[in-house]
Amino acid sequence: MKDYAHLAPCPSCPQCGSVVRPEVVLFEELLPPGKVAVMEREFPRGFDLVFSIGTSSLFPYITAPVLEAAASQRPTVEINLGRTQLSDVVDVQLQLGAVAACEALWAARERWKPRS
Repeated sequence: MKDYAHLAPCPSCPQCGSVVRPEVVLFEELLPPGKVAVMEREFPRGFDLVFSIGTSSLFPYITAPVLEAAASQRPTVEINLGRTQLSDVVDVQLQLGAVAACEALWAARERWKPRS
């Protein structure tokens, strides 16, 4: 059995003392309406590069930008420890944890070359 005693306590709200919830969507939760509005506003413009990071890719708001980018021959990347319905669609599928993959990408950013 794992022991989590070494982990720091969850952050608390300085005003009420309640546990502060991270700004992530948990399983079976809907995206916040404001975030959906931003995506809907930007979606028609298209994206230069689309990442799907650490998601089961079960929802249309996750798959749609990836599928649209792939259909438009724009680069797509999936970062996920497992395989999803997008794994065979994306240009790059990294079977890594999100933190390790994003840190490696950020460290290599100086080698990125803009496409003309």
